[in-house]
Amino acid sequence: MHLPVCKPTTRVKQEMCITITQSFSYRETAKRFSSLWQEEEESGADKGARWVEKIHKYGRLTHLRMPGSHLSFSQYFAIDVAFFLIMVTTIPWIIVYWMCCRRKTRIKEKVQ
Repeated sequence: MHLPVCKPTTRVKQEMCITITQSFSYRETAKRFSSLWQEEEESGADKGARWVEKIHKYGRLTHLRMPGSHLSFSQYFAIDVAFFLIMVTTIPWIIVYWMCCRRKTRIKEKVQ
């Protein structure tokens, strides 16, 4: 089921709401996701305490760090790659502009 690309009318919205509320598959999916969320009984404080206990028990958990945490600013944001791409796209435009302007000035000199 999907909404049409154009603006849906009130009738279409009502039909969709009725379909969603009365369909067995939607109801079962909602119940399944609800049970998954309710199953997680651990509060944020408990989860934080559990992680502190793991760190205390096993030491530093370096394998859980982000892969890019050791990179410098320029490496992380790929500034050198961005600079290269800007240069690769800019230089041809400069060359074309220079050739066109130079040609126009030569034509003007010949006319005078």
